[in-house]
Amino acid sequence: MSVAGPIRSLLSQQDKALYRVKQKIKEQGTKQVGKVRSKLPSTQEIKDKFKPEANAAVCNANGLKKSEKNYNKIKKILNTLKKIVEGATKALKKIKKYVIK
Repeated sequence: MSVAGPIRSLLSQQDKALYRVKQKIKEQGTKQVGKVRSKLPSTQEIKDKFKPEANAAVCNANGLKKSEKNYNKIKKILNTLKKIVEGATKALKKIKKYVIK
């Protein structure tokens, strides 16, 4: 009695399941990238926050504090997003390791 037939059938089923898992992972990754991108400020928004206004208030201590506050806020957002991307990368590597086995 040949066991090659059932083995081929199992391998085929496993390949289909892996393909579906990969598609789901890609889909979830695309959704997460979209979420992260929506949180990022545009180049123009960043420029506008640091653009000096036509008054003398920007050059005083309050203006400097406001600019520093905006800078720290943007820096915090970028660091948070960087951590999200690093976490997603680690998760994908773990999943890839399990899929390859």
